[in-house]
Amino acid sequence: MKMPGEINKRDHIGYTTFVVTARIVIGVLIAMLFIFVVIFLSRKAFSLGYEVASYEPEVIEEPEDKAVAITVDMSVRDVGNLLIESGIIDESIEAFLIQERLSDYHDQFLPGVYMLNSTMSIDDILETISTPVSEEEETGNDN
Repeated sequence: MKMPGEINKRDHIGYTTFVVTARIVIGVLIAMLFIFVVIFLSRKAFSLGYEVASYEPEVIEEPEDKAVAITVDMSVRDVGNLLIESGIIDESIEAFLIQERLSDYHDQFLPGVYMLNSTMSIDDILETISTPVSEEEETGNDN
């Protein structure tokens, strides 16, 4: 006969089995979640790396120059978004930010109005917007 509060040996074994099984299941679920996160991040990193490494400017017979105005208060992200919206570059903002960070022109954008087109490479674009606009170009005088 069982007294109140007394633990039966069979109940104790069942509880222990349940706890051990629950810990194993939770451990397996956490490991699976970790694996899925690693796979997702790896695929994202590969896609972004591929986009950065394989960027090719458009090939157009008669490229159209577009005026792009860069102001003092613009961040690198703002400049990248402006270039994407203008149709000058055709890549994600993340790829542009990586290319800018790895270039020789990191954080060297100068305010001004620049003539750019979609046939320019990212390095050419970064070089152009990091080079001071001469006074002759600003006024349009060839003197």
